[in-house]
Amino acid sequence: MRLLLALTLPVTSLFGVPVAAPLTLVEGDPALNRLALTVTPPAPLPARTDTAILTTEPEQPIIALLNIDPSTGTTSELSLTEGRIVGSDTSFSGGDFFSSYTIQLSNLGGRVFTPSPPAPVDPSTGSFDASLHGFEIDQGSVTGSVRVFLATTPIETNFTPGESVAGTGVGTGTVTLTETGSSDRSKSFDVVASLPVDITEVTDANGQPVTVRAVGTINMTGSVTVSTDPYLAWTIENGIEGAGGNADSNGDGVPNGIAWALGYDAQSNASVSLPRLIEEQPGWFQIQLPPNGTAAPITLLSSQDLVTENPIDPNRLSNLANPIPAGSLGTITIEASSQPREFIRMRSNE
Repeated sequence: MRLLLALTLPVTSLFGVPVAAPLTLVEGDPALNRLALTVTPPAPLPARTDTAILTTEPEQPIIALLNIDPSTGTTSELSLTEGRIVGSDTSFSGGDFFSSYTIQLSNLGGRVFTPSPPAPVDPSTGSFDASLHGFEIDQGSVTGSVRVFLATTPIETNFTPGESVAGTGVGTGTVTLTETGSSDRSKSFDVVASLPVDITEVTDANGQPVTVRAVGTINMTGSVTVSTDPYLAWTIENGIEGAGGNADSNGDGVPNGIAWALGYDAQSNASVSLPRLIEEQPGWFQIQLPPNGTAAPITLLSSQDLVTENPIDPNRLSNLANPIPAGSLGTITIEASSQPREFIRMRSNE
């Protein structure tokens, strides 16, 4: 009698591979990477708008951390880090005989970042909540003056990492992956990420507010190559890149390949899922699978002498399947054999 069953979850995706994609800003397209800068001086002086062109600082690309499923060409995560963005200088002026102003925005620069990584992405659409990412201006200056009748007030604001102005993205951003090539063990993708931003800074001019607002969309592009070997991707994700499947990186007595196939990370104790004898049923074994399900098919082998081994008849297993399918969870029982002794071993087929 089979008292315990193992459930199998549908496997809808191959796996997610963590990768770091260097991104730079698109240049040359008049519709991309432009910030509409609007300066609003004290009333009744008129507001003025100009456009700053954004570029990436040389040798300092933005790093996008993604979790790419190479089978679908989608990602479920996006985190932005490192990298610098600079904007072209702009100037504003206006007024009449009674009052006027002149303001220059010079050497503006900053960074895009993700305050609480990783930020989720809807893999079915590539869209994400832009407010989960930010843009900080931490270099440059706003200088100039405001004249009302005979009184002239200077304006000077300097941005530094300690005196910066920041805002979050607004609305919905997108990240798109386009496959550009493949081999037996990897796929290459072009990456395009778009982040709408809206930042406002208010400068005091002798008690009168001068508002500078920056609105636009930051478009970042790059390319990345992703391993299509799920085990190799697992080693990368777990910080043991290139470790062999027969190695035991955390010393728990379970080879890396079996720990991966069972669905564990490289730090967890996977020995709790090795076959164990059931005390109340002599000769019977049980396997407790991890709660999130297995990551790959696992074959159960039987041997009487540790020399010759064969796959266990599926009819002896409570799930009636050998190999155990990917996505399985729960408890699997193995009926006692007719042999005087038996050794059970796990093997990952991939």
